[in-house]
Amino acid sequence: MNAVNIIARALVAIVGLLIAFGELHVGTLGSPFQETFGIVVFLFGAFRVVQFIARSRDEEA
Repeated sequence: MNAVNIIARALVAIVGLLIAFGELHVGTLGSPFQETFGIVVFLFGAFRVVQFIARSRDEEA
């Protein structure tokens, strides 16, 4: 179950990078807004992965 959580959260970060680099188009957003949105989604995904790993280590101790 832990692997599924990490993979799902990492996919959010990957989708954020794809949006930021213009590989995935989100509607008719302009380039600066699309880049900013992609970066925010990436940071959210990365934060969730780090948070999950840290919480898992705390529960094991």
